[in-house]
Amino acid sequence: LVAATLLVATVANLRDVPLGFDPGGLVAVELSPPETTVETVASARGFYDGLVERVAGFPGVEAVGLTGWIPLDAQAPTTPINLQSAPVDPAQAVKAPKQMVDPGFFEAFGVVPLAGRSLGTEDRAAEPSAVVVNETLADMLWPDGAAVGQMIAIDPHAWDTWVTVVGVIPDIRSGEIAGPTGPALYVALAESPARDVSLVVRTGADPVALLPALTRTVGEVNPLVPIRSVNRMEDVVRRAYSTSWVVMGLLIVLAVLATGLGAIGIYAVLAHHVAASQKELSVRLALGAQPMVLVGAVVRSGVGLAMVGIAVGSVVAAASTRFLESLLFGVSALAPWAFLPPALALAVAACLAAVVPAVRVGSLPPAQVLRGDRRDSHSCLQQSQGENLSGGRQRCRPPLKTQWNRGCPTTSPAEA
Repeated sequence: LVAATLLVATVANLRDVPLGFDPGGLVAVELSPPETTVETVASARGFYDGLVERVAGFPGVEAVGLTGWIPLDAQAPTTPINLQSAPVDPAQAVKAPKQMVDPGFFEAFGVVPLAGRSLGTEDRAAEPSAVVVNETLADMLWPDGAAVGQMIAIDPHAWDTWVTVVGVIPDIRSGEIAGPTGPALYVALAESPARDVSLVVRTGADPVALLPALTRTVGEVNPLVPIRSVNRMEDVVRRAYSTSWVVMGLLIVLAVLATGLGAIGIYAVLAHHVAASQKELSVRLALGAQPMVLVGAVVRSGVGLAMVGIAVGSVVAAASTRFLESLLFGVSALAPWAFLPPALALAVAACLAAVVPAVRVGSLPPAQVLRGDRRDSHSCLQQSQGENLSGGRQRCRPPLKTQWNRGCPTTSPAEA
């Protein structure tokens, strides 16, 4: 129950995590152009430009872009960053994922620069000439906020080849959805062609209706380019939540089963005690005991059993929740509030489980129970006397001593 409570809080926290973009209406088509298609910068640009131009003319398409790595689906490889103002060795340099994108990527994902500009059609040099950094990387390297205009090197093999930072954009979740957003930098795909690219399309219509046209257009632009996958960004985001959702659902089912089994166990124990103690309870009722007093005693017994289980279970849960830390987000494994709802749920289940035995106690007819007990005792006495005369073993047992029995003396059938 505690684990399920923590994972419910984790899923709620993950749903509030800012993605940096709106996945609604976005479609991502993963492509794997053959090496000949991107063998040269000119051939790569021809393929990229032709594909984007064709798709942009579709009805309902609002923006089209290209990226080397789909956010939340895969993480781009990291590259070290050297500052012209404070050069460092590549081994000690800050590293950040290097994303290759075209100008339409920022428009498709609805990214507006916080400072400077995003990559544009003018960024088409033979080598990277402009770079955009995210807010996390800008704060990490330039805490004073003067990121735009800085010169950095992003190629460890050309450690003194400087590239200008032209803009700062908000953070976009590119790896795991949990945890803090890491640094990232973006370079123009036209300046750094990649073999594996993804076409991202934003449409105001149903994205699924656009898929056949996208597939057909890729084949028309270059029949040799295979399509690896076609995904709505909403599905990509949903997969990012999948691990937490699956584990949470499994633990909720197990928690419900455990609560039900605990309630059944408490009911069985109390029902057994009531059935075994009908004589004692009937005597008390016959002597003037209030039914509600005995009902309260049964309910207290059930709650007492539950309290012992809750105390032991809380200690075990506190020791075991540390194994869930890798699955939690935004919540402590030992958060006190996570232990309260399970304890209340078990206590309520115990009270409900004790209702039926308690009602049975309050409706006991003392005279009928005592008459039945005398008949049972007489039958047992005759049976025991017969067995004693024949040398047999006595089978009648004395009355059970229960928590409601206040030391009533028991006698053997022979003494009776």
